[in-house]
Amino acid sequence: MAWLGLYDGNTNEVRPVTWRGEGAQRYLDGLKLYVQNGPSDDEDLLSRAIREQQFKLTHDPAGDLRPGLGQLALECGYRSIAAFPLMVAGKPVGVLSLYTGEVGFFDDEEIKLLEELAGDISFALDHIEKAERLHYFAYYDTLTGLANRTLFHDRVNALVLAAELNGRKVAIVLAELEQLRSINETLGRQVSDAVIVEVAHRLHESIGEACQLARISSEHFAFVLDDVRNETEIASFAENRIMGCLKAPLTAAKRDISVSAKVSVALFPNDGASAELLVRNAEAALQLAKDTQQKLLFYSPQINTRVAERFMLETSLRHAIERDEFVLHYQPKTDLRSGRIAGLEALIRWNDPATGMVPPDKFIPMLEETGMILEVGEWALRKSALDFMQWHTLGLQPPSVAVNVSPVQLRQKDFVATLERVASSCNHGLRGIGIEITESQIMENFADSVAKLKAIRIAGIEISMDDFGTGYSSLSYFSRLPIDTVKIDRSFIINMENDQHSASIVSMVISLAHALNLKVVAEGVETNKQAGMLKIQNCDEAQGYLFAKPLPHTDIGALLQAQLRPS
Repeated sequence: MAWLGLYDGNTNEVRPVTWRGEGAQRYLDGLKLYVQNGPSDDEDLLSRAIREQQFKLTHDPAGDLRPGLGQLALECGYRSIAAFPLMVAGKPVGVLSLYTGEVGFFDDEEIKLLEELAGDISFALDHIEKAERLHYFAYYDTLTGLANRTLFHDRVNALVLAAELNGRKVAIVLAELEQLRSINETLGRQVSDAVIVEVAHRLHESIGEACQLARISSEHFAFVLDDVRNETEIASFAENRIMGCLKAPLTAAKRDISVSAKVSVALFPNDGASAELLVRNAEAALQLAKDTQQKLLFYSPQINTRVAERFMLETSLRHAIERDEFVLHYQPKTDLRSGRIAGLEALIRWNDPATGMVPPDKFIPMLEETGMILEVGEWALRKSALDFMQWHTLGLQPPSVAVNVSPVQLRQKDFVATLERVASSCNHGLRGIGIEITESQIMENFADSVAKLKAIRIAGIEISMDDFGTGYSSLSYFSRLPIDTVKIDRSFIINMENDQHSASIVSMVISLAHALNLKVVAEGVETNKQAGMLKIQNCDEAQGYLFAKPLPHTDIGALLQAQLRPS
């Protein structure tokens, strides 16, 4: 008689899976085999074979098997027993056992052949396990256990084929987690993975049918809805089943984290006749939803034009970095008492050879979305430091230069290290260089932002808070910020001439900032009346087109030179 059993390393149980021979059923019905953790008086032959990972042989079943099992072997007519452990990757996974009524049946030659057989079975088990793993990796997302892009396409194509025969509609719905990149950058990959797993669980629970849900990329979940009637039905599904299940904060890595999703839809047959085309069009709609800040967007042919334009812009920006097409313009900050240039703000411009100077609102969002802002932002810091030193070398007495920092840059764990790297690459460090960050950036992750800003202040770099009044920070937060300058958002300055409420806010901010020993700069000053009101309210500096628009490096040098001449 022969039987093969598989070993479960978690429970230590050996479970028979196949057998052949006289008395096998009776013997195996009485077999309860567990591998012991160490040698003992009642340990039997089979346990030792697996535990010691060695071939074992006995001609005395009653003596080498535990009492009940040894007696059963004799009753079944077995006199010699051989046990061969099955090994995969150096670990036991099972046992091959052979029984005979002939004492001394297993000679050296027989044992050698049986060891080769056990090796062949182990090899087969290893390949079966690998084949199962490969099949799993080919069709399932390893993090969430959901269908991956390949399996999702297969399922969609099957549903599309059936829908085509029956005249039905099929909807492809994509959802992207809006905060996932920020979570990954600020809290780390482990937390973002935990968020993805929890979101997958919620979506699975919400939609009910597991086969309808897939994770087709790092940030995208996908759904297929069969036999949909109209767009209202799909919108209801997106609102209630997808967005609805994400309303409550989720817990990941012992943190309460809020996430939301943007959703897009492509419909068969109108938007494509294959899974590949439907998913691609849904992805195009999702990108436009992000660009236009819409929560839900259905695909239309015009979207492809927008996506093509985005692709061309991204490609052009990558070329712009390679070809050094970015330049810095500097907007002066004017001292409201003396009228002299008291500071400069460095602003990135793109000098596109094909179209000329490109406005920042046309390309900065793309730099941030693609991460290219990290490279361009570091360049801006280095270039500002070099320009400052050039003005200084010429004896122009340049004021400090503030460089805008993107939210993407501030989120980086190594942001402070990046500033130190830039400083070490310049002969005079970051002398005369400060940074500007928006109020909303700071409030996005207050504790992390404050820690980084304190390290920056210790390094001797001045910090300005831009767009103050738009980020909803409380006074308790404001008083704890390690900053040097507050810049009042231009929306308050523009309205202060005709709106007493705006004028009161400006006056209050100036008084509060001065009470905290902070300098105040007013942005967007365009009229003499605005400048006069700010001067009366003791605002320190102002910038805007009333004084000067952003200018190239050489023009700023000319202004600084003129400022040195006697009036």
